[in-house]
Amino acid sequence: MSIPLNTLNKNTLNKNINSIENIGLIELCFKDFENNNHFGFGRKRISPKIQGSVTELYLFRAFGYRDKSLNKYIGIRRYHDQNDICKFIKFNPRQTVADHIIGLVKIYETENNSKNSLNIQTTYIL
Repeated sequence: MSIPLNTLNKNTLNKNINSIENIGLIELCFKDFENNNHFGFGRKRISPKIQGSVTELYLFRAFGYRDKSLNKYIGIRRYHDQNDICKFIKFNPRQTVADHIIGLVKIYETENNSKNSLNIQTTYIL
């Protein structure tokens, strides 16, 4: 199951940790890990589409993850050819899930911009 992030209330999405939207996203990410010692990837996915970002160029899915030490993370995966890469950020309950996802998307944008700039630079040796 994948939930489009852009269908939620944009006024409270990344501002209020106690909003219904944020509580729903936390539950979506970490419900599989309640009252047990399971670890790994959560079963639900969030599909972020952030206007003007790298999410318009590539397909991304965000999700909850828990390690063997039972630490929670928000992860995001970019689907691109054979280079599907996941990135994780430790879940901070004082931030919204949307803030975590935006932070991860910014990391991808930084990497994407630096790769593009390397492709543009040409060195001439005389």
